[in-house]
Amino acid sequence: MEDRLRVELHLPQTDIGNEQSLERVIASLVIENQNSFHPLFERLIDTGDARITVMDRSVVVNDVSVSGNEGGVDIEFGSGFYASCKDMNSTGEHACFLEFQLNSTSIIFDMELPPAWKPDYY
Repeated sequence: MEDRLRVELHLPQTDIGNEQSLERVIASLVIENQNSFHPLFERLIDTGDARITVMDRSVVVNDVSVSGNEGGVDIEFGSGFYASCKDMNSTGEHACFLEFQLNSTSIIFDMELPPAWKPDYY
């Protein structure tokens, strides 16, 4: 059975005139709602180690592409490793592409989550 993540973001009621403006609106919505994507981010960096976490407010939108009623958002997000030793703590950058469907009122991200990491000893 596959795990899925569905995130629906409502477009503002204002008239979005051109494609470039729509791309900016989508980028802003993804950044404002980045916590909604944390289940995906956690699966992408999951190593079974509780010391690794997704960094809050770390999403950067590199590009938004829209073609008709679908598109994608190219993003980066950060993770942190806390080992309680100053010389062992670190951060990392990760990239992913979020595909979406677009209708007149919403942007819908519906994606399969990567399998959860499972250590050999389970």
